[in-house]
Amino acid sequence: MSPLVSIMTPCYNGENFVGRYLDSVLAQTYDNIEVVIVDDGSTDKTAETIKSYTPKFAAKGYKLIYAYKENGGAASAINVAMELVTGDFITWLDSDDFFTNDSIEKRVNFLLKNPQYDFCICQMYEVDENNLTKIKSIWRRTPPQLIMILFSQIY
Repeated sequence: MSPLVSIMTPCYNGENFVGRYLDSVLAQTYDNIEVVIVDDGSTDKTAETIKSYTPKFAAKGYKLIYAYKENGGAASAINVAMELVTGDFITWLDSDDFFTNDSIEKRVNFLLKNPQYDFCICQMYEVDENNLTKIKSIWRRTPPQLIMILFSQIY
């Protein structure tokens, strides 16, 4: 079986976006995923929206873990999620973002083929909220080679 990927997601008042995010997880080409989504004290219908996806995740063989906490910010929600993840690999995505269909598969394949790396990063597309296929800009992050050099110097 392929390694389990845990996706941690903090969510606050995300009812308008969290469905799109969860749909993007369900559309993944990778087959072994769990989502740990922490509701950070939402006052809208975030909980109902998330819980409505439980059967869809089960049908795909994915695990959806929902946790609620009083509002304390994204960092405190991630701390809760860290206690619940069980994956071989961990990633984090906000509830108003979404994945391309092969995002998880590409990351896992990279890490499996390059065991010298402890993590990987990817670029991000900023899209038009009214037309999700329209890319407004591409945010590139520091190349992995530079990060690995810096990471190695820390340890």
